[in-house]
Amino acid sequence: MGPDQSNRGQNIQIPKIPQKVISFSKFLAVLFVLFISGNIVVNIVTDYIWNNHLGFGSVFATMFVTQISLWVAGFLLFFISTFVLFINVRNVFIKDYPNERLPEIVLNRKWFMTLNALVAFLIGLFGATIVQGIGWERVLGYIHQVQFGVRDPYFSKDLSFFIYTLPLWNFLIGVFLVIFGANIFVKLVAYSIHEFIKYSRRAQRHFIVSIVLFGVFLAAKFYLAPYERALTSKVNLFQRSVVEGISFTDKYVNIPFDYIMVGVTLLATILLVLATIRRKPSYVKIIFPLYIGTYIIGVAASLVVQSFVVSPNELAKEEPFLANDIEMTRKAYALDKVEVKDRQVNDSLSREMLARNRETIDNIRINDTRPLNEVYNQLQTFRPYYNFQDVDIDRYEIDGKYQQVFISARELTQENLPSRAQTWVNKHLRYTHGYGVAISNVNEITSEGQPKYIVKDLPPSGSIEVKRPQIYFGENDYRSVIVNTKIDEFDFPDQEESATHRFEEDSGIPLTGLNRFLFAVDEKSYRYIISRQIDKNSRLLQTRNIFDRVKRIAPFLEYEPDAYLVVRDDGTLVWMIDAYTKTDRYPHSDAAEYRFNYIRNPIKVTVDAYTGEVKFYLIEPDEPLAKTYANMFPDLFT
Repeated sequence: MGPDQSNRGQNIQIPKIPQKVISFSKFLAVLFVLFISGNIVVNIVTDYIWNNHLGFGSVFATMFVTQISLWVAGFLLFFISTFVLFINVRNVFIKDYPNERLPEIVLNRKWFMTLNALVAFLIGLFGATIVQGIGWERVLGYIHQVQFGVRDPYFSKDLSFFIYTLPLWNFLIGVFLVIFGANIFVKLVAYSIHEFIKYSRRAQRHFIVSIVLFGVFLAAKFYLAPYERALTSKVNLFQRSVVEGISFTDKYVNIPFDYIMVGVTLLATILLVLATIRRKPSYVKIIFPLYIGTYIIGVAASLVVQSFVVSPNELAKEEPFLANDIEMTRKAYALDKVEVKDRQVNDSLSREMLARNRETIDNIRINDTRPLNEVYNQLQTFRPYYNFQDVDIDRYEIDGKYQQVFISARELTQENLPSRAQTWVNKHLRYTHGYGVAISNVNEITSEGQPKYIVKDLPPSGSIEVKRPQIYFGENDYRSVIVNTKIDEFDFPDQEESATHRFEEDSGIPLTGLNRFLFAVDEKSYRYIISRQIDKNSRLLQTRNIFDRVKRIAPFLEYEPDAYLVVRDDGTLVWMIDAYTKTDRYPHSDAAEYRFNYIRNPIKVTVDAYTGEVKFYLIEPDEPLAKTYANMFPDLFT
């Protein structure tokens, strides 16, 4: 090769990027980061303002602070463990390995620390995501847990252990197994270079620390495994028992083998430590057959017992365990509190019997809610932009008689406004609410076969007085609206001209000062800032679908998907929603086809149809899950 050819590669120069391009790229990167982080901050702040305005600021703050704390804890745990790991590995190589054979990135402390910090930062972000994934609810539940006062039939532990304590312990053990498992892998790769671990005592000590810690946590995982068996019917990788929870195979095979695996894990850890210290690779040949062989024997024993001992005589073998299953399932669904009474059947029907049960007979339904909903939408909407979502059944005292009625709310559907009316002003400032209700008898119809109305028409009139018929919050998918602007709101269509309305309460978020800018960003609408129709008296009504509203406040509860409207004694309208507490960690309880095996209905939620005020009522204050939530959030329940 000639000199020209040998130097040809050295003459190639990479074009230098102009400084202006670099500066502009940095500016765009900073702008992008500010935009993303700014939107996140605005969403958090507006969420807090919204919740605080409804009186649930402390609920939001508790959830948010717990989530942030978990994220920070996860980040620091993974960042510090990664950063310290690589520093220790480097120190071992610097002290015990020929430095002339080490790469420059290891020898140059500044470069190494920079790269180490970057890697640890990325691992920290990964760890933060994992730790936050356990959920704030699990941590707060563990801290504020309430005893059930019921013990499981096998371990004799209070049920709160299975619902709150056990899942948190298992998760933390899992996190540390990931950390120390990764440490072992990194050290094994690093110290295997030129069999370095055989000759460096520092490398051996460093490696042993991770082995011991990993072994202890893995043993702890096996120690807790029997408790998890109380939550499943699975007896091995391939079979399930008819019993939910501890079964015959669990008691006589699986649980003993779980405890055997604790001992085997600790023994394998000791052997691995000795193999490292004494430089005895032969110990390693013992560890894996011992560990894996014991595990396989356990699975095989479970298969044999379940297939050849239990299955041929399942009822006899599982009878005491089925008794536990039935007892705990009854308790989980409160079936044990059902009172069973024997009644004598009387085939005779007399006038006296009818007279005694007159109220019941007078309330026998002859109409059905499904066709009635179509009738309401045909006869009581009056305009295409109104609709009745569904029909509910309630009871009212009318003219001194307690009677059952059909009731439905006349809600606004902005999508059905004429195309020429689909303007920003109309959708956000003018057409803001539905109007009134339709109420009819369950047991009467007119001569034409139509419902016999108790309340009907616009404005609503009838035997039940509706003094505040405006419906700002309901079951429809509502967008946010602004009230008390310079534009009067459309109220209802009158014969001559449309009636108007001005919002009369101080609910809603005041669009003054910084609020106006924050919610303009949150709603992604610059009109909140530039509109001249919005002034200092204007208020934002946000999250107006009642289900979205209650879930935004308390996302940890399960809500009945069908709310029902109530006309209160003062003539105002309020939505009622049933809220449930449930879990899938009630031991020995059968979940059937559901995703839970314990459920209660201890909470009622009301949403004012006009103001949007939300109240949570704890109607069963002794229900353990609800009591735990009450401990978490002292300001949640009224």
